[in-house]
Formats: sequence, C-alpha cells, structure tokens
Amino acid sequence: MSDTVLVIGGGPAGLSAAAALADLGVEVTLVEKEAELGGTPHKYAYSKLVPDFKPGAEAVAPLVERVQNRAELELLTSTRLEAVDGQAGSFKAKVAGPGGQREGEAGAGVGGTGFEHFDARRDTKYGYGSSPDVVEIRDMERMLTRIVLDRASPRDFRGLADSLSALPGLRQVLGTHVKQAGSLVTDGLLRFDYTRFEGPNDEQLTEVERRLHLLEPNQQPSVLAQERE
Repeated sequence: MSDTVLVIGGGPAGLSAAAALADLGVEVTLVEKEAELGGTPHKYAYSKLVPDFKPGAEAVAPLVERVQNRAELELLTSTRLEAVDGQAGSFKAKVAGPGGQREGEAGAGVGGTGFEHFDARRDTKYGYGSSPDVVEIRDMERMLTRIVLDRASPRDFRGLADSLSALPGLRQVLGTHVKQAGSLVTDGLLRFDYTRFEGPNDEQLTEVERRLHLLEPNQQPSVLAQERE
C-alpha cells in the first residue's frame, strides 16, 4: 500500500488539495498538463474572482506559493496522466512529460482537472466570430483587464467596467433606481452604461470605486477617462 496521494490538475482545486495534504505530512505528487500552475484563472487572466474580487493572478498566487519548494510535494508540470489502474490503497499511474514516460504508485487520488470554456465558434447561431458585438467569457476577461472610467454625464453613469458586480455596488451608493441601460464593446474596451437622474458627486464616485476595489484606501478618485492597467 502506498501513502502517496496523486493530485491531477494544478488549478485552484488541485493546488488547495495538494497544499492541505502536504500540511498534514502526506506525500503528494501533483500532475499538471500546462507548463505553469494556476489553472483556467491563470491561463485566461481572469479579471476578478469571488469572494474577494481580486484579479485572477493575485488570487491564485498564494495557492501556487503553498505548493512550491516543499519536501512532501512533487510537482510535475507539462505532464499528462496516461493511465491509471488498481484500487484504493494501491493505484498504479503512468504519466508522460518532458522527461518521457514514468510510472508510480499512489494510495489515493484527487481529481481537480478543471474545465475549458465552450468554443462559441462551434455554434454559429450565437454570432460569435461574425459579429464584433458578440464576445465570449475569455474575450470579456481580457477586456476587463483594461478598465476605463468616465465621469458621469447628467443622465448617465458611463464607463464602469470593472466587473459584473458593478450594478449592485452602484445601487448601494446611488440608490436602487439605478439600472443598467446598455453597453459598448470594441477591440479594447468593454463598457457598461447605467442610467440615473443626475451624475454622482465626487464623494459618491469615490465610494463606488472603493467598493469595487478600484482604489487603494488612500488613493484619490480617477480623472476623466483615466485608464487602469
């Protein structure tokens, strides 16, 4: 019987499982098919992740750090699981990576293989690939890494494109009458429009930006069309 646990997948689930097992003193072998750890949030540079609405890279980084340079943990990146045989307590696994194929034993396994986004080009009825106004989640995440904030006109609060949590944040500060009224999609910008009877004052705008984690505690509010990387 082997005491090693095989963790398949180096995304948030696999990283969390591997780190928790290593904390208990269990020997772990983690297999990740990509060259870098972090999974889909890292691969597609997610703009924000719940529950803290931190950028994907910032949210995943602590998980990656927890599995690095640990005696209990063997990390195999750019490696695929080829075959598994056996039963609980005595599994035999075959993996293939940069060093070729290798076999090993494990007493248990954890599957954290993640997911891939649906390729919308496979279904033309959605218009993805033929209409510039149709984007998929991977496009949206890339757009959301470039945030443009505009000062509001008297009847619109435009340009708040930090995340899909923008509307609740606006309603908490400006009132429940605020509604989403449209959007603008270009190659370099995803913008949501919101209607309101009057533009927000500086204090309200600053509070909205703070709630959406666009400002550090002592940072001043943005100026017209200031671009945040």
